[in-house]
This record gives sequence, structure tokens and C-alpha cells, in this order.
Amino acid sequence: MNRIQRYCLTGLLVCLSALNPLNGQTVAITQDAMDEAGIRSGGRRIYLSLSGDLFRFFSDNIKEEIISGLSGSAAFEAVKAAIPLPAVERISGSAARITLPATPDYYVTSEDRITVTIPASALYGSSSAVTGAPEVRVANMKTSIGFSGTFTGSTSESDVRSGGGALVLTATYNHWRTQLVTTEIASVQGMFSAGDFTDRVVSGLASSHITVSDNVLTITFPGSAEYYLGKDEKVTVKVSESMFTDPETLDNEQREVIIDNEDPVVILQNVTFGEQEIRSANHTFLVTLSGDKFISVLSASKLRSDFTGGPGWESILEPVVTFLRINDYQLQITIPAYNTFNIDLPESVSVSLDDDHLQTTTSGSFADAVNRVSLIPMLPTLTLASTPSPLNEGNLNGATLIASLTETRLTDLTVQSSSITFDPPIDGLVAGTPVNETTISFQVPLSFSGDLSDDQTLTMILDGTETVYGSDMTSNTLSLSSSYEPSISRVSIPNLPMGAGDVVTATIYFTDNSEPGTFTYLAGTIEGEPLNASSIRKINSTTYTATFTIREETVNRSAGQSIRVRGLQFSSGVNTGQPGDYDIVQDNDEIDTQPPVVQHIRYEDGTLHRIGAPVSGMVYADGNNYQFDNSRSFINGVSFGAGRIQTTGNLDNTYTVIYTPAEGDADVPPGNDIPVALVMIDRAGNVSSPAASTLYRGYSPVIDANSPFLDSAVVMNPGTKGVGDQIEIYLYASETLNLPDPPINGTHVNFVPISSPGLTFGHLGGNVYRLLYTVSAGDNGVGPGQLTYNLEMEDLLGNRSNSNIPLKNNNVTIGSSLPTATLVVAVRSVRVIPSRPTFTLPGLPPGMWSSTIPEVPIPTSQEFHPPTLSGCIPILPKYIPLERWSTGTGFREIPSER
Repeated sequence: MNRIQRYCLTGLLVCLSALNPLNGQTVAITQDAMDEAGIRSGGRRIYLSLSGDLFRFFSDNIKEEIISGLSGSAAFEAVKAAIPLPAVERISGSAARITLPATPDYYVTSEDRITVTIPASALYGSSSAVTGAPEVRVANMKTSIGFSGTFTGSTSESDVRSGGGALVLTATYNHWRTQLVTTEIASVQGMFSAGDFTDRVVSGLASSHITVSDNVLTITFPGSAEYYLGKDEKVTVKVSESMFTDPETLDNEQREVIIDNEDPVVILQNVTFGEQEIRSANHTFLVTLSGDKFISVLSASKLRSDFTGGPGWESILEPVVTFLRINDYQLQITIPAYNTFNIDLPESVSVSLDDDHLQTTTSGSFADAVNRVSLIPMLPTLTLASTPSPLNEGNLNGATLIASLTETRLTDLTVQSSSITFDPPIDGLVAGTPVNETTISFQVPLSFSGDLSDDQTLTMILDGTETVYGSDMTSNTLSLSSSYEPSISRVSIPNLPMGAGDVVTATIYFTDNSEPGTFTYLAGTIEGEPLNASSIRKINSTTYTATFTIREETVNRSAGQSIRVRGLQFSSGVNTGQPGDYDIVQDNDEIDTQPPVVQHIRYEDGTLHRIGAPVSGMVYADGNNYQFDNSRSFINGVSFGAGRIQTTGNLDNTYTVIYTPAEGDADVPPGNDIPVALVMIDRAGNVSSPAASTLYRGYSPVIDANSPFLDSAVVMNPGTKGVGDQIEIYLYASETLNLPDPPINGTHVNFVPISSPGLTFGHLGGNVYRLLYTVSAGDNGVGPGQLTYNLEMEDLLGNRSNSNIPLKNNNVTIGSSLPTATLVVAVRSVRVIPSRPTFTLPGLPPGMWSSTIPEVPIPTSQEFHPPTLSGCIPILPKYIPLERWSTGTGFREIPSER
């Protein structure tokens, strides 16, 4: 069939339809599967199948009528409004379809039924609209809730106490009401079943704990230090349909969360007490509780029954111990001094607290506490010391033995000298009558008249009748030297840091104060550095000093480490001591011979700073506790000692350095490096060298430390000025200026402020600016060279200054009054000589007046009076046209009302 045939058939069909309209038209409707989610995502189609008539070709008007013929719920109206015309399509004479657009806000609470009405304009043979059948049905998707977060399933009471647990409720096919965060917090609190969790945690929910983001409700629970459980708590979370923007029956609405009760834990302080300790003083130990709290009032009798120990505890200590509730979690047990306490074997004390002592635990007794308190029996000892010490042949006569007892005591305070023997016996050594007796100590004076051929040992035996212990007691052994050569007890140095070059004084203490003469010989080293033999000084009979020098090669020692004294030996020329080794341990005497290393200073690159704006940098070094050398450290030429540079140590080998630029400091333009010189001193006085000047990665701040100023100010249009005239002043600045809006107060010309419309400030290019001043009535009158101005300036970084340097070309005269003048002219002549005289008003410069009156005509009588000159304006010099006669006299006068 060719094209002409097709057109003919089409035309014939149209004619037949018009002449023979069909009756009984119906529109059968089919549809894609539709639910809320499908409508929201878009692309769902409604198919129209026509019988009994034919669809016309759809014009835009017909498409709009078909769209208008759709009706459904209020929610569907938003879908309908969004249907574009191309979505309505005529597929054939008997078929059409409508494609629904994506409508994210489409939500319904029940099935949505949509009626499709085809307008008559869309049909060939019908004069009335046709309603399609069946209705288009959109299935309602019930709201379902997803429960997630840390507060789901189960959690522990300690986690609840800590807070921060989150419950995340994700709604499908609905939105949470945003008011849940503000005015409807009670609805959120009402989701939780009654109980301790609701009372102590949920009741504290506030807006800060709740967030709503479309379909997601997040609840972050605050902590509650008072939340303790006696048993597991079941919390039911039930969501109400009223919490949604589209309330409807929920597909699922609740979830149960179990909060686990945690068994309390008891920790017994792990301590050990000896018999003698308990006899001599009070002692305490702690019971610490976690997972529960002690009740406010504890029963001492019940607590005693919770402790278990050996016979010493059960029969002696338990009845007398006291209990003190320190706080909710700690109990202090005090064992009072018990001077007859005695046990034969070690004992351990444990505790198993009953839940009667706890606030919430109801599960019965729980596991024993970790750790034990130990009670240790101590065997009696006899400890022997002497003064002086050590003993030698030279100091034995007149020396005193000091005897001390532990874990026993003297039966009385009258120890007999016959109860004291020495093992082995030493010829010529006799014990005197004991003195200074206490229950646990006494002193024995010695006399010696013998001669020690070699070194001996001295041990004391105390008869058992003198002690409660009842058996003989043997002391420790003391050494007796057959010679009394110099004996050094200890060596000390100042408890201060030491650095390279320091000369340090060491003090040597001797035990033998009977050494005749004075020590003259000295040998030995301290950390490898020799003591200076010539520096030896005698302070008293037992104390000498000598010096040594710290060098760069000296071994470094941290504070608290042993400083080694080796081969120390003294001699008086008669008696020479044996070389001895000693260690000095102090908390602040470090040896540091290495100077600090300053690596670099780090700035934020390109940051802009004006006068008074702090410039912060971070200095990186190889250690902490350094100090800057104020006299040798500089930033941008400013000394650290100038008071404008603050430093702070950060304890991570870095130091914060803040420099505040002042007027006149050097500028640091973009691309230039700020000059720095950093010298640091450590605790030992070592100085870094050379001065560090490195910028990290070349980063440097930009500094403008100089306020702007004017090189010159020039009046560009001098002369006489009246009201309405303008004066231009060109200003040549030292740098580019900022033009803030509004301008900076204080700028003026002729005392007319910059805030006045008669004065403007503008930029002409480069560093050239202009003040443009328009003279107004009432402004100050100015004589030649008397024009004044002031400019308040600000550069691009905010540095401010002002300038009123003298104006160049200041040949300016200003008149700004507006008087009314009357001119009276008398003429006594008829011979006319035209002229244009100039007249002057008193009090104002000449040539400053003009008049609005026309030129005076040639008089026809001997005398005439021109009209009053009103509206006189001082502007550029002009002449008033007048006629006068050479044979007459003319005169001018200004009345008082001008």
C-alpha cells in the first residue's frame, strides 16, 4: 500500500467514525504491579484499552485533560501534578498508556484507588467522557521497623552506667516526626517499659540524645552512675504509630533488650603484716567492690563473720578489728596494735562478702575476693652496730655497741654485762655496763687494751634470760680491722645537672676521726674524670673536698643513675687507705656533655600578620626542658630578651615560640624567609651552636610590620572656591591601602568628616589616592594656604596610621557664606561711559560674587536704584555688569541684614 492509499484509508476511517458513531464505548484498564515503593521510584504504567470507539491523536490539550481525569488520594495529587505531557501516550487507535513519574514523598496509610476518566475530546465517536474500569489500585506498604545499634539484644549494666549506647530505629515506608527531637521527647521516652532503666536512664533523655534523619531515629543513651541491678532487667521497646508523619498500622512494633546483671567483684588489698608490726602499731587494709555498692550502714558483726583466717586471726584479731565505710565502693579494715600478738605459722585472711552488705545483689553469696592478707611470724633477731663504724684497732677503745631486738623484747631494763659474751673472745676487749635501755634495744660501751695482730670479727651472744624469747640470741658479725687506715664512708656531689666545662666539687666523708695529721695525697676518678690532687681541702676531721672537671668526653649519666667513683684513695703520709669504689645516686645530678640540637622552626606557609598579630612557630629540638638563650636568639631581628617573644615547652621535643610584630619591625614579603637565629641551653648549661636558622620546608609567614604613611599630598586644583566647588587632593601613599566601607572615622578636609557626603576617598591607581571635597554652605572659610586635612589609613593587613603632612600647592581660598546684598547706585550725569566695575562685599575676598539679576540697563533719569541682589553665590570670580558715568559718582553699600 503506498502513501496515498494510506492517507485515503485514514481519511475514510475518520469520515466513517464521524458519520456512524459507535455506541457502548468502554475503557479497560490494566496496570503494572503497584505499591507505595513503586510509585516513589517511578516508571509504573497505567494501560488503557478502548473498545467501541477510537482514540484521537493526543494533542497537548487532550493530554492535559486525560491527566486531569485522574483522581485518587490526597497523596496521589502530588503524583498527578508531576506527570509530564510526554508521559501520556497514544499507542494505537484503541490503546494508550500513562507513565507515572517518581514521587519520593508518596506515602499512604491504606490502599489507594485511582479512577481514570477519558475526556470526550480524546475519542472520535463519543460526546461524553468515559470512565475506565477497574480502578487502578496502589498497595499500601505497612511501616516496618529495623532495630540496630549497641542497645539491641543484650547489654551489661556497666555499659549502661558508662553511657553512649545507641538504639537505631530504621523505618521502612514511613518517616519519623521531626518533633520527636523537640516537643515530643515524651513520645520517645514512652517507648520504653517501666523499670530501673526507664527511671534512671530514659528519664534523662534530652534533645541532645535524639536525632531524626528522615526514616532513621537514633537514640544515644546518657550514662547513669546509679544504675545497678540485682538481677537481669528486661526492657521492652515499643514504637507507636503516632511517631510517624503518616500514622498507620505497623508491621512490627517492639523489641526486647536484656540488660545483664553483673556479679559484683571484691578485691582484697594484697598486704603482709609481721607479728612485730601488728604489735607495735595500727594497720589497715582495704576491700574494694565493683559491680555494686555497699549499703549505707554496715553490720560489723556480720562483716566479721565474712572474714576467714588462721587461729591468730580468728581468736586474736577478728574480735578487735574495726570497719569503716569509706565510700560506696571501699571498706577499710583496721587492725589495732596488739602487743601480745603471736603466731607460730604463717596465716592468710580471705573474705567472702554476703549480699546483705550490698545494695542490689540478691543472688546469694558470691566468689571469694581475689588476693589475701598475709600474717607472717617473725623469728627474733639481735642486730649489732657500732659507733664509730667500722671498728678498727685505733677506735675500738671507747667505742659503743648498739644492740637492737626484733620479734622479742627485753624482760626488764637492767641487762647485765655478765649476760654479754663475744664469739670468739678477744683479748683485752671488755663489755661495760649496758646503758640507754629500752624494751627492744640497749648500748654497750667497750674498752680495749690489747693489740690486734690481724683482722678480727666480733659477734655478741645475749643470754636467754634477758629476753622474752627465752633462748640465747647471736648477733650479726662486725669486722675489726687490725689497722686504722683512712676509711671513707661515702662521697657526694651537688645534686645539680652538670655540663661540659663545669668544675664540680666532691665531698668525701671519713669514718675514722682519730686519724692524726691531715690527708695530703688523693687519687681516684669520678665517671672517669680524675680528682684534682691540688684541690684537696679539709673541712673538719672527717670531711674533705676535692674537685674534678666535666669534659665533652665525659660519660653522660641521667638523673637517678649511679655516678661511679672509682679507685678513691687518701693518705696522710703515715696511714694510707685502700683504694675504694663508691656510687652516688641522686635524683637531679645528671651529667650531660652534649649540647642541644635545634633542628628547625616550623611556620604555616604564607600566613599574613600585621602589627600586633602573633606569629606562632614550632621549634623542633632533640630534647625537652631546654631554655632559649635570650641574648643570642632572634626572630625577624627581635631578641628573645625584648619581651615580645613568648616560649613554651611542649614535652615532646617541641617548643612553641610566639613573636608579636611591632611598628618598625622588618617586613617579610611573600616569597621571602623570615630570619631566625635559635640558640638553646640544656639543664646542664650546654649551649647549642651554631644558631639554628632553618625554616621547615622553607615555610615562612608574611609580615607587614610597618604602618602606611604618605610620601606627599598635593592640591590638584588650587584657587578660590565657593559653595558647590570641588577641591581635589592627591595622596601618594607608601603602599597599597585598604578602602573599608564605611571609611575609617577621623579622615576630614576643612574639618568636614569622611562620613559627610561632601567628602569622598578613592583609589586612582598604583599607590595614588584622592580626597575629593565639595564645598557646602556653612563650611569653614579658608584663606590662602590655610586648608587643612587628616587621613586615617589602613593597609591590606589592617595596620593603621594617620597623616596630615603639609599640602603642596595649597593656594586655596574658600568662601561659603550666602548673604543677601543690596546695591544702590546714584547717577548725576547724562554722558555715558560704559564700564564693568568690580565691587567687593566686606569681610569676604574680592571677586567672589555673582548675581542672578540681568544686566542693568542704561538709566534714563538722573538717579536709579537697581533691584536687591538676592541669591548671591560665591563661585568663580565674575563681574556684575553696571553702567556708570564719568561726571557722576557711584557708591555701594551692604545693608545689615546680609
